[in-house]
Amino acid sequence: MRGDGELQFEFTCLAAPVQAEGTVGGRSFYFRARGDTWEFTVAEQDGDDPAELSRAVVPEGKVWHREGTLPGKFEASWMTPDDATALINECAHDYLLGKKPYE
Repeated sequence: MRGDGELQFEFTCLAAPVQAEGTVGGRSFYFRARGDTWEFTVAEQDGDDPAELSRAVVPEGKVWHREGTLPGKFEASWMTPDDATALINECAHDYLLGKKPYE
């Protein structure tokens, strides 16, 4: 398990795709990086699985979702655990501050 306090997570896959699951502020989150894209999704409602939620339900208040791209066709699939951890930490920090996903 990585993280401390408000953020706890573990990697469930380290390559193609890089995936992590855990909690932030008591809510379940899912991180996935595949191809050139990464995404971080927090389930805002108890019982929802963040891996099954998409950006489409952001307006309904069911999810906090942020995504980004990396240069190169497969850069996200092969990002290092340290790089993934940095993105997870940044997203978790912004979530805990109450920032909107795309501020």
